[in-house]
Amino acid sequence: MTALPLLGFIDSVYLTTSRLLSFSVPCTIFKGCDVVTKSVYSSIGPIPVAMLGIFYYLILFIIAIYYLDTAKKDVFYLFGKLSWIGAAFSVWLVFLQMFILKAYCIYCMISASFCAILFVLCLVYIRVNKE
Repeated sequence: MTALPLLGFIDSVYLTTSRLLSFSVPCTIFKGCDVVTKSVYSSIGPIPVAMLGIFYYLILFIIAIYYLDTAKKDVFYLFGKLSWIGAAFSVWLVFLQMFILKAYCIYCMISASFCAILFVLCLVYIRVNKE
């Protein structure tokens, strides 16, 4: 659970950089990365959604490292709650890609996958370690 936030952080930094420096990201699997990354939905006010991802994944990574160091359950439950928020937001963003924009960004879908996997891992971990 530390690797996925780190990978998500890297993905978000790449997307944020492309947005701020106005370059197109290569789109290999899907044909619509620019449609998604340059749409009105790719930012909230002046803040790119990918930049929110940077902070989100960084916070998850720090919490995961702290949990590995302390093994405090409260810390893990915070991680779990944040993973729920990320998964819910990702569902919204995937919905926008599928039904509003009708275009897909592979980098965005990878990030959404990371959020979903983190959420499921948290659920499994909580269920397995239930007291």
